[in-house]
Amino acid sequence: MFSLRFTIVLLAILLIPCLIRVKYGHELFPSMMMPSGARKVQVGSEKFEVSYTTPFAMKKDGSWDRVDIKRFLDPIPPHFQKYILDREFGLKENQPPPAFGSLTPILVKLNIVKSRDANEHDRKEVKIWLKRKLQEQGFFEDKFKIVRIDEVISIPDGNKLSEENTDEKIIYLD
Repeated sequence: MFSLRFTIVLLAILLIPCLIRVKYGHELFPSMMMPSGARKVQVGSEKFEVSYTTPFAMKKDGSWDRVDIKRFLDPIPPHFQKYILDREFGLKENQPPPAFGSLTPILVKLNIVKSRDANEHDRKEVKIWLKRKLQEQGFFEDKFKIVRIDEVISIPDGNKLSEENTDEKIIYLD
């Protein structure tokens, strides 16, 4: 009798997330249902498309150059980079909460996700910190830009086939 009860409970534990995934498209346990990650690559494809967000800053000669993100965000862990850059370091006013698909309204109502607008003192501190980080890498500290880049990479040889800036936001630190 114990093994039948255990099997039924295990079935419920594994079946409920699967039904939620099928019906609503939400994965409660992504590592269990999708261990290879969120993106798929076609097996027979010769190219792979990737997009990422990265900061650029102005050098002393007036040209824009990519900022070393590890040094720029230190001591913040690199896996938070996308979310910090997408929210523009919290400098933008009236920001919506981070997007988790159609789950966001539920998470906001349950007070799990909060949209915190920074006050003027917080913005001033962030700007000072960002200026210092830009100076450490030899950039002008008055502005930088956050760029979303789409790349197409050849799978057989690993060469970059194309690169396109799809979104660009300039952030002024004055």
